[in-house]
Order: sequence, then structure tokens, then C-alpha cells
Amino acid sequence: MIISSSARFLLVTHLHSSSLQPTAHLRERLNSILDQELNATCQLLFCNAEQTELGWLIQSSQPYRELDATLSQLALPDSLALRATGASLERFELFEQYEKPKLGAAWQGCRNLVEKIFLRLLARV
Repeated sequence: MIISSSARFLLVTHLHSSSLQPTAHLRERLNSILDQELNATCQLLFCNAEQTELGWLIQSSQPYRELDATLSQLALPDSLALRATGASLERFELFEQYEKPKLGAAWQGCRNLVEKIFLRLLARV
């Protein structure tokens, strides 16, 4: 299920793992850590075969700067949250989904025009 909200972010994490944990367990732990640390709902979208690059869809009411600052803390070598997993966050890329309000307003205007035309056609019949 894809999360739908106006506050969505794409996070790509690059990990270094010295853990012998099964990969599914590691992904679940990382998902839980991201949910908790970012105070957000995270969903794994993709990961490479080596389990070192993972892509996450994040739904959060926090602004980009706060998410970026929290992720920067997780990327520190002494991050307690990640230390338990045996993985370290080498780097991350965070992308914000922008919505264009002008496009939404234009679509609403178009919809209103079509409704008016439809009502006029109905009135003629």
C-alpha cells in the first residue's frame, strides 16, 4: 500500500552492515527505527541485492529540515539507535515531494467550467 499524503518524502539510505542478522529482520528493524526516530510512517520501496541501498517512502508532518537533522544524527558513528542492528548509515539522500498549488487551482477551475457547461446542456434538454 502506498501512503498518500501531501507531506511525503523519499529517503535513500546507504548502509554498511557488519551484522549477521537475516536481511528481512534487518529491514524490519531499520523500518522501526526510522518510524520512531523520524516520528513518521516509513515504507520500504526498494533495496538492492546487497541490502546496502534502501529506498523509503516517508509520510511526516515534520518539515524537511527537521527530518534532515534527525537523519544526520542517525548517520553519526556513535548512533545508539543503529548500533544495535550492526549497521551504520554511511550517507542518505532525502527528497521532498512538492505539490504545485497553481496546478490544483487550475484543475479546480477547469472542473467548475465543465460543471457549468454540463448544467447548461441539461437545462436545454
